[in-house]
Amino acid sequence: MKKFTIIFIMLSLCSLCFGQDQYTVEVVKLTDKLYKITADGGYPVNFVAFIGEDGLLLVDAGFKSTARKLKAALKKLGNDMPTYIISTHEHIDHVGGNFIFGKDPIIIGHKNLRKRMRCDNYILEEYPEYALPEITFTDSMSVYFNGEEIRIISIIGGHTDNDIMVHFTKSGYAYLGDDAYGMHIPSWDILSGNCSKYASAVKKAIDLLPNDTKFISGHGRDLSMAEMREWQKMLEETTEVIRIEMGKGKDVESMQNEKILSKWEKCTEGGYVSTNTWIQWVFNGIKGEESTLKSTTADYYRAYHNGGIEAIKTTYYELKKDKTWDDNLNPSELYTFAGFLLSKDKIAETIKLFQFAISEYPDIYYFYDGLGEAFWTKGDKENAIKFYKKSLEILPENTNATMMLEIITNE
Repeated sequence: MKKFTIIFIMLSLCSLCFGQDQYTVEVVKLTDKLYKITADGGYPVNFVAFIGEDGLLLVDAGFKSTARKLKAALKKLGNDMPTYIISTHEHIDHVGGNFIFGKDPIIIGHKNLRKRMRCDNYILEEYPEYALPEITFTDSMSVYFNGEEIRIISIIGGHTDNDIMVHFTKSGYAYLGDDAYGMHIPSWDILSGNCSKYASAVKKAIDLLPNDTKFISGHGRDLSMAEMREWQKMLEETTEVIRIEMGKGKDVESMQNEKILSKWEKCTEGGYVSTNTWIQWVFNGIKGEESTLKSTTADYYRAYHNGGIEAIKTTYYELKKDKTWDDNLNPSELYTFAGFLLSKDKIAETIKLFQFAISEYPDIYYFYDGLGEAFWTKGDKENAIKFYKKSLEILPENTNATMMLEIITNE
């Protein structure tokens, strides 16, 4: 099981149990027209609202689950219907909110974004046409709105292959989506990004902006230009250290054991990514291993619509026999698809798919968590408790299972 899947699986597990009433949207005024919005749908994400005489422009729209609260917050600012939505990249914590505004806004994004929102795992979001970018570009463009030139510039290659920077030229702020991550070691997309190119993507943004620019991070705190340069230097130096050690013939485990990035441990505090994980990711990026990774989710999606759970099983076995997949048949994608079925209230089919996954991967804890969630949704507390306990046997530090057992037993 690859380490990169653990982070996103844990976030997914937590979001299963995160009640709608607990979602929050906070607004901070930056200038007379510019506002930073932080939406928490299980973990916090930052984005931007720009309101003036021409109307409302949003840069990203947060989670689908927080979109209604976003609308309510925007209404308090005087306008809850964007003229434009600029989507900075493919991830659902940034584009999920596109659903709520219907067909009225004009959505702008990188040319690659439109394709990405309907492939791989994102096929499960079932984005309607109106939620996709209708204006796309490959290099740069400008929007003139509310008396200001808003520069939109491609910075692809690190976090995803569809990242963009949005620069408010008069206001003096730039929003880089997840190419700004506070002072933390960042995450990336395993299918469309490359950690080893993160530093150069961020440097491109910095070099195009005035020295007095202030940065709004996709996650984490805002940064000054000096802090942004310091963060970019961290990305550059850690990548180079890993590259040098690879040149000496060292593997990932050796570098992790030698703690070659101990100098930058402070960049893990309050973030999601450890220095050991960063070593693994950058190592893979330098070797070009990301290009061999594939997603089975779209295959499962098409199979399900053609023949239900049995067709998914058939597809799984066909992929398993295909030697071009090697070890890239990622079990977490069975979990993802089962979660999709559960979100559609297809509880019986969810249970069948989790049971199949457990028959194939009996030692993976999160399948038992998922099965526990499905039985709890069904109203079967006895089986829910049984499978959450089994999950804890496999991974005693699984806080989701511990939390869910407490909720179920106290219900």
